[in-house]
Amino acid sequence: MASTLPGIRRTTARGGAVALLATAVASAAVLMPATPAQAAVTNQTLTGTAAGTRIVVLGGAVESGPTAASSLTTPYTGKSATNSLASVDVTGIASTGVLSTKVATSTITGGRRISSTARVAGLSLLGGLVKATAVESTSTVSVVNGIATPSGSAKFVDLAVAGTTIPLNVPKNFTVNVPGIAKVVINKAVGTQLSDNAARETGAGIEITLLEALAGHGAGTVVQVAPTAAAAVLPAPALGAPVGGRGYATRVTANVGGTVQVTSGPTGLATMPVGGTAGRDVTNNTVGVHLGTVADAGTVAGTVNGSRTQAASRSTVSSRVAAVRLLGGLIKADAVTAVAQASKTSTGSVVLTGQSKLVNLTIGGIAVPLDVAPNTRINVLGLVTVTVNQQIRTATGITVRALDVKVIGSGLGLPVGAHVEVATANAWVVSAG
Repeated sequence: MASTLPGIRRTTARGGAVALLATAVASAAVLMPATPAQAAVTNQTLTGTAAGTRIVVLGGAVESGPTAASSLTTPYTGKSATNSLASVDVTGIASTGVLSTKVATSTITGGRRISSTARVAGLSLLGGLVKATAVESTSTVSVVNGIATPSGSAKFVDLAVAGTTIPLNVPKNFTVNVPGIAKVVINKAVGTQLSDNAARETGAGIEITLLEALAGHGAGTVVQVAPTAAAAVLPAPALGAPVGGRGYATRVTANVGGTVQVTSGPTGLATMPVGGTAGRDVTNNTVGVHLGTVADAGTVAGTVNGSRTQAASRSTVSSRVAAVRLLGGLIKADAVTAVAQASKTSTGSVVLTGQSKLVNLTIGGIAVPLDVAPNTRINVLGLVTVTVNQQIRTATGITVRALDVKVIGSGLGLPVGAHVEVATANAWVVSAG
């Protein structure tokens, strides 16, 4: 059914697909083709991703990767991953208030379920052409008696396109065309039955495709709001030692009297699939991070690169942050990088390496060398302690954090105990022994 409004043509549409936010869904398992009488199985791997926003330019290059991203891959129920971010601002194309995401598995009658949910408040797209008080998207796959079934849904509060209010409940893949400007797909949901035993659901609360260049963003640029994905897939055959890890640009937490008062989940988050990435870089880029006087940064990126074979396994994770400014300028740097790598050799032993690089780092106005020894600790005026090139090792993994800042005194506008992390990379690999 289609209806025409002033300057806007609406149609319902089917088809299309929202790309998965991370290689976790694509590489978590080998998907078997469907057969007419395929037996039900109960050992599927459950995997999901969720994000606040994502921007992809024509040709598939990522301009701004998943923000406030959460991801989860597990065969078990009762597991979850969450993230949040105060706001997103991509000049001329997208601004938001609070973003929050969650991926969780649960037990249901006869089986299990994985749900990926993303919520975005205070949304304004394309200079106000698209507005909403709140947008929520959920992708779900339920497994009952071994059979996987996908589903998806979206909710909206005060959604308007080009000044026209959109009904609270709209059908899936409802399309509004703004002539010469953009195609807007609302409640985008695509379910794929991969086999009787495997299914995938992808969706987004809103997906916009630019029809012409806008604010420096070329025609064909795709803006996704609350993109989500969920899947139940058949387990992959063993390919040597599992790998893992994640890299993120910033995270801010503060626990006061057992209550979280300040929080910003990992930004620029990239997560390593347990099967690796076939030796390819997978990167989550974000244009910038702006958390008031607590933390401000330019482009941030997390990258994972892993391989897993019978002979050897390797996990390499990095995080890069440009133009760092913390606590109102008390801590500044032009660029910060952390790299962590864990490898299992052919003999079964695990080798761990890590490093941080900090370009033009100053703390309390004092310059810090480009390469400093691991776990160098600096006390600034009794207000904060800063650990530079923090390295934490276990038997099978390593975490490298370029800057680890803890508030120990009042006067910075943050409660004592606030914790600010910049450029964190964690990599691990399971030893054969």
